[in-house]
Amino acid sequence: MRGSIYFHGFFERVFRHLKRQILEVFMRKYTKILVLLAVIFVVYPLFPAEELTFETICRHLAAYKNTTGEFTQIKTSALKKSLKSSGTFILTRDGVVWKTLKPVPSKIAIIDAYMITTDAKGKKTVKSMLNSDTFLKVNDIVSSLFAGNSAEINKNFKVNFKATSAEKWEALLVPKDKTISYAISSMNMKGTFVKGSVSIFMAEIYFADGGSLSYIFEHQKHPEKLTQEELDEFKKD
Repeated sequence: MRGSIYFHGFFERVFRHLKRQILEVFMRKYTKILVLLAVIFVVYPLFPAEELTFETICRHLAAYKNTTGEFTQIKTSALKKSLKSSGTFILTRDGVVWKTLKPVPSKIAIIDAYMITTDAKGKKTVKSMLNSDTFLKVNDIVSSLFAGNSAEINKNFKVNFKATSAEKWEALLVPKDKTISYAISSMNMKGTFVKGSVSIFMAEIYFADGGSLSYIFEHQKHPEKLTQEELDEFKKD
């Protein structure tokens, strides 16, 4: 019985010794690998999956079929007099609606080279802009900005893009085209890039006459389809 206990204790000590040696060999051999894996899993999440560039922003904006939200507009004249208004907006690949709610209700819808204005009394006016080269050019540019058409933007603007933080960006656009520079001296856009989702939260337009137009965009959504009520905002009749 004592011999059995002795041998049992002996094998137990041998097993512990071998287990310790095996563990030490494993740690010596794979420590560098384990450390490398730890660094990868800890550090990698600190870097975004995509590099924050103007092309990245445009690519994500182009994926949105529609964008809706609220806006605050500050219009400043060359004499530095400001007028503030606010409302809702709808941006699609085919047109845009700016619906002012304060201080005076009104609406401007632009679709198919037509400008549809509705005053506070509900009177609607439809005007063709087919003969206005400046309007068509500016409208195409504004549409390309929100649609993320990088080719069209780079064709018409010199773009100075920078990431102001890990999730925020800013782009200064200076017109190359004389038709645009006749009306606009520059445009500044600010936005976010969070978890693969892009949004423009501010746009500033500086006019050649010294005036400016600033927009703050909030509560943005990107629905696949517009509601019937939203579609009706584009109607000419």
